Amino acid sequence: MGIKRLFAAAIGVAILGLVVGVAPARAQATPNIVAGKVTSVTQNQLVVASGDRSFTFVVNADTDVLAKGATKATKASKAAGGSTTIATFVHVGDTVSVRHKDAGGTMTASEVRVTIVSK
Repeated sequence: MGIKRLFAAAIGVAILGLVVGVAPARAQATPNIVAGKVTSVTQNQLVVASGDRSFTFVVNADTDVLAKGATKATKASKAAGGSTTIATFVHVGDTVSVRHKDAGGTMTASEVRVTIVSK
């Protein structure tokens, strides 16, 4: 009986070690979200003030921009042979929610959602 209990305890500790070891990796893979006001926007970069901090995000072709009218305007622009950038839909003063991934200290925006348009 003693050996069976010892073996069961060892298996339990091993499983716990695997769960604890995997949990931090999952937490890092989950994208983060920052909400705040846009203080600067260019074709390749977005700066958002949230609380007393400022966050700078890299914007690339994989960044989805969700703003009222963005889909229609992008389709029309492409049909006319043009293109759009994030600055077409996101402006200084807008309130946004940015879903991003942090890789080596560089925050890359995967989704920018305009929640309140500045006037």
